Amino acid sequence: MYRLDRLNADFVLPLLTERTANVEGAAPVVFAPDRGWGRLKARLARDLSQDGAVLPVQMKIALQGLASLRSLTVGDYERAGGVDGLQAAHIDRHVASTAIHSGLTKMQVRTLLISLADAETLKTVPRSTADLEKAIMAGYDTNADRIASAVEAALNDLEMKEIIRKRLDPDSRQHVWILDHDYLCRGVLEAERQANQWFTLAQEGYRAFYDAGDSIWRAWRSLLSPWQQMMLAIQRMCGRFRYESLRSYAAWSVVRFVPYLLLLAAVGVGWIEMRQRQYSDSMQNSTITRPLKFEPSLGCMSLFLWQKSISSGS
Repeated sequence: MYRLDRLNADFVLPLLTERTANVEGAAPVVFAPDRGWGRLKARLARDLSQDGAVLPVQMKIALQGLASLRSLTVGDYERAGGVDGLQAAHIDRHVASTAIHSGLTKMQVRTLLISLADAETLKTVPRSTADLEKAIMAGYDTNADRIASAVEAALNDLEMKEIIRKRLDPDSRQHVWILDHDYLCRGVLEAERQANQWFTLAQEGYRAFYDAGDSIWRAWRSLLSPWQQMMLAIQRMCGRFRYESLRSYAAWSVVRFVPYLLLLAAVGVGWIEMRQRQYSDSMQNSTITRPLKFEPSLGCMSLFLWQKSISSGS
């Protein structure tokens, strides 16, 4: 294994220009580069060089991620989430592939990777295979042997994809798993955030709710809106979300439905009263006296014919 040093920031843009230049007689690397590639190339070089130097793996992932953009423009690059978005897309592609090959769900594969990343320090965290199996089985009633086999297959697959690697722990003298590089922590965390945006939303609301203290207005505003609650319910039915420690917060959020229920009740009462008034008016109109029409009876007709016969006989 050879160690690749960081690339000086001053060389990033020239290297991007060199590696993406079209060569006469060969298939173009970038189609219509004058339609935005120049600006995007400069922006990408600036974003990659924020720390003063660039790792080879950073440039590799960024260039691979560009292939997923609709067009090589700054607009599509920003809509994808910039460099972090390209890293997340890179991780997500491998997560989907590993899920197919291992038998784990995409959520479970992401759980493996999240277990290897520290969100505070953005450093990888060594975990044993047994620790990762426990992380996968937490909250699930699943067969331990099947999970162990699937986790092993997933870890081997991710190692082949150069997302994780195995090393010997100096203290326990056992093999542990870590991300292939600390730089991948950003992509792993961003992929998890994008995949669980509703859980992230609920978590942020939960923290705001309990930080509100005695402020009723702040607590009310931090509760989930009815629309957000319906979306979370749909995500839960699809198996993409679990309330876990947020159950009490979700229960309190049901209070946000009260104003809408009161409004609905008011509209319902108003509609019923309007219909009753219309019915009363129609009943009153139906009781108005109509003009009497003469309808000759059978007795009147008989009397008329008898009188006519007498007058004829005389």
